[in-house]
Parts: sequence; C-alpha cells; structure tokens
Amino acid sequence: MALCAVMFLQTLLIVLGLTLVGALEGSDPQEVTARPGEDVTLQCRAHSGYPITQLEWSRTDLKAEDGYVFFYRNKRPQENYQHPSFQGRVKLRDPEMKGGDVSVTLTNVSLKDSGRYECQILISSPERIDIRQLTDLTVNSSDGNILEGTNGAGGNPNGEKPGVYPGLVIGLSVFGALLLVVIVVSLVVYCKGVTRQKSCRHPVEAAHKPH
Repeated sequence: MALCAVMFLQTLLIVLGLTLVGALEGSDPQEVTARPGEDVTLQCRAHSGYPITQLEWSRTDLKAEDGYVFFYRNKRPQENYQHPSFQGRVKLRDPEMKGGDVSVTLTNVSLKDSGRYECQILISSPERIDIRQLTDLTVNSSDGNILEGTNGAGGNPNGEKPGVYPGLVIGLSVFGALLLVVIVVSLVVYCKGVTRQKSCRHPVEAAHKPH
C-alpha cells in the first residue's frame, strides 16, 4: 500500500502541475506599443529543457493558409510559410534560442501591423508539449491616431480587449479534474488488486509451509 500511496502523490503533483501551466499560459496577453518605422520585440519563451521542434508566430486576424508571421521547423526559419507582408521583416531575437527564448523582432512596423499575435511552441519530449502565448501590438501614428477599425485593441474592431481564451482555461481545469478522477480510480482498483493477490497468496504459502 505504501507504493500505491507514493504513486498517487506523484500522479497528483504531475496533474496539478500540468493544469497550472495550462492556466498560466492562458493569462492576459502582453501589451506592446510602437510608432510607425520602429522595431518591436514580441516576447515568448519556452520553459523546458527539451528541444523545440516547431515554432509558429501568427496574427489571430490572419488565416493560417495565408501564411505565418514567422515559422520555424527543422532547425531553421521557413520563409516560404510566411505571410507576404512579414517576409524579410521578422527574425528571432536569439537565433540559437538559448534558454527557450523564441521572441521575434518585427522591423519597420506600420499601422497595419496592429493586432494580436500568437506564439505557439511545439517541444519534443516524452509527452508532446504545446505552449501558447499572446501579445497585443498597437502601432500609433505620430499624431496619436491608430489604424482605423482596430481601436488599439489588438485587432478587435469593437475596441474590446477580451480575456485570453477563458473557455480554454476553464476547459483545462475541467480536463485536469476529470483526468485526476480517472487516475485516482485506476490507482484504487490497482491497489485493491495488488492487496487481493497478496491475501490470496498467503493462504497458499501457509498450506505448503511444513508443520
């Protein structure tokens, strides 16, 4: 039973850790403000010691089939997957991505660059890890105006700044709770089976024990 208790505690810590990471990833996006012609850094970091297999920087108001802001795979940037408006304007802040730094620098920004940017990281590990982080970029003109239709809200035409995927955070929490219940039930069944096997084994051993 001691082994079962240890397994239960380890599993509980893993599930709670994964759920917490998912909730943190769904926190409010970073806010970045710039003026036309400036260079900006969109920050993103992978907190894992495993190698990054794929990195996708996208803008939420652009369709994936139209191209990415920045796309990295097979240990190098893939410019042929970039949206035409970002080609030649986006590069990794640290080409070696030391410490999981996958931030990118967007050069010579314009009013049309205002919007919400998403960083998605796929990490090669025993369990596939998918990390998402958001950044809201607002480009103001010299007279304080912004691109018509964005209202400085990361590409939202209504000028609202909704929370980041609240349904995702709730879904992750529910999934973590359900997963924990399934694991606990499985461990209980397993431990009962182990106990039953031991109790059945003792009478047999006693029957064969010489008097």
